[in-house]
Amino acid sequence: DFDFPFNQLQGSLPSDLGFTLPNLEGLNLAGNQFTGPIPVSISNASNLRELMIGKNGFSGKVPSLENLHKLQRVIISQNHLGNYGEKDNLEFVNSLVNASRLELLQISDNNFGGMLPEAVGNFSTRLGILSVAENQLFGNIPSGLRNLVNLELLDLSGNQFTSRIPGSIGDLQKLQMLGLNGNKFLGEIPSSIGNLTLLMTLNFAENMLEGSIPSSLGKCQNLIVLDLYNNNLSGTIPSEVIGLSSLSIYLDLSQNQL
Repeated sequence: DFDFPFNQLQGSLPSDLGFTLPNLEGLNLAGNQFTGPIPVSISNASNLRELMIGKNGFSGKVPSLENLHKLQRVIISQNHLGNYGEKDNLEFVNSLVNASRLELLQISDNNFGGMLPEAVGNFSTRLGILSVAENQLFGNIPSGLRNLVNLELLDLSGNQFTSRIPGSIGDLQKLQMLGLNGNKFLGEIPSSIGNLTLLMTLNFAENMLEGSIPSSLGKCQNLIVLDLYNNNLSGTIPSEVIGLSSLSIYLDLSQNQL
């Protein structure tokens, strides 16, 4: 493994990194000051299980990761990767369908634009954490997302998604944290949200959601944070929701028409 997190390392990675270290299993350079691109040659390190390069200054297009079949954990968040204006800056997401053991993908806090590829629905069902927060993604939630039945954390916050929240979100019954805040989601909160009985944090703040709060939310008996701030929700607050004894940390329903 190549393991140097949270030092003061800087400069760029050598372009031939994947050729000089073809047997690399782990690359952890998180929390340094690296700049420049992720080397295209990384795809030659076919034994790579962990790519942890978050919190640096990496920029440019993320290369294809299609040969990295053994990848389990990918954290490239908090960099300057991608380019809002380029259509293909999320192509690497398609290449991750080959990673049959993928458990964690964090690409948050970058410059990724465009639509989240439908290929997300073909990711490994082992995936437990998916965060694409704080980018410039727009359009719909990919319909295949419902296939990721072991997701425990889904964070799409701080983007420009404009679709309705699909009823199929209720298929993700292992979810503990669901963050859709800071987008432009429309329509009603689906009643299937009540199927997410393990949910601890639900944040739909700062969207354009309307209609009433579904009473089925009262079935989420582990909910400790509920944030629906600044939407267009109306009607009465269901007694089932008010009666949630678990709601001990944070409840914000303000800036609605309740």
